[in-house]
Amino acid sequence: MLLEPAEIAQRYVIELWEERDLTVLDALVDESYVLRDPMTVIEGRPALAERLRDRTFRDVMIIIEDVIAEDDRVVVRSTWQGVHVGTYFGIEATKHRVVLDLVQVLTLADGKVCEDATYFDVYSLFEQIDALPSVDKLAQPKRLAPVLRLVP
Repeated sequence: MLLEPAEIAQRYVIELWEERDLTVLDALVDESYVLRDPMTVIEGRPALAERLRDRTFRDVMIIIEDVIAEDDRVVVRSTWQGVHVGTYFGIEATKHRVVLDLVQVLTLADGKVCEDATYFDVYSLFEQIDALPSVDKLAQPKRLAPVLRLVP
């Protein structure tokens, strides 16, 4: 019996991305799987399994806020949390808890996720692991002088 698209999406987010349960990988993810997020592109189930084994962030908790399903597309809006315990893009572990708003646009085929387009605020991520200054500390953009002045 095939699950409804919203149920597949919820299992994909919680069982794979939060719990890191690789025993459900074959049941939930298509062989031709592709993940695109602001930092990486992953192609294929083996590459996804490798990503899920990565423990750079621990104590991951995902709270699903919304699930919108239409035919073979599901949009999941969630809040992701994890503790930075490993080197991430050259940034040594800070032990900081990172909280991000995520949007995942999932495409399904034959009851499995075949594409995941994930969106999150990269600046916020690096700000929370002390790799970038907070937005309120950034210099204000310079105002450009007007190019043309109208004469009355």
